[in-house]
Amino acid sequence: MLSRLLAVVFGAVEFARPGSFVDYWMDLAVEDFGSVEVRPWVYTAARLEGALLVLWGLVGLARGRRRERTARIEREGTTVEIE
Repeated sequence: MLSRLLAVVFGAVEFARPGSFVDYWMDLAVEDFGSVEVRPWVYTAARLEGALLVLWGLVGLARGRRRERTARIEREGTTVEIE
């Protein structure tokens, strides 16, 4: 569950600020970042990756909550009638 939450946080940052996100990681990966030119599509790909991370994280968190709720209902022996 923690990994899904972290995915949502990092994905949201990557989606909202792809330039800062890519530049930060490129600065860590490359010795002289000033001599490297990042192509424009990299920022679009980073934004897409951020959106997918947020989606993956939120779906996983929702499924986890649903499983917890189902387990609690089964433990308590409660039945829910839907009309």
